[in-house]
Amino acid sequence: MYKVFMALPLALCVVSFSVFGQMTIKTKGSDGWGQSDKYEQNFSKFSIQTYYAEVKSVDTVTPMPNMGQGIQLTSTVDGSECYIHLGPAWYVLRQDNFSIARGDGVEVKGYKLSLNGKVVIMPVTVAKKDRTLFVRDEDGIPYWVAWRKK
Repeated sequence: MYKVFMALPLALCVVSFSVFGQMTIKTKGSDGWGQSDKYEQNFSKFSIQTYYAEVKSVDTVTPMPNMGQGIQLTSTVDGSECYIHLGPAWYVLRQDNFSIARGDGVEVKGYKLSLNGKVVIMPVTVAKKDRTLFVRDEDGIPYWVAWRKK
């Protein structure tokens, strides 16, 4: 009888490892900011330029319907108002040692386009003094999209 009671916990451990040891990871996605989402399809790696901007404000933005909140810089570029979309808030707000505030001058390397009647820059990099925020790689793939094709 003692052997049966000792074997039962062992059997339960074996069953639980075989059932729970094969977990599946299901990601949430990029909240509309993913490489294959409509917003990112606007980006063109062939039209990247460098812009110098003065930051007027730092705000949240939802660039298109069904997207999560992002962070944008409202700025002046070449004398006119422009919006620099840094990326999803959950990505931008978790960066170490980088801050941008009203009045800062930034150098933005990115793609400029018209989106919903506003001039927007989708940046590759945003530099302030000796710090640079890397937003996209040389192919235009956002750094928050970690899974890549081989």
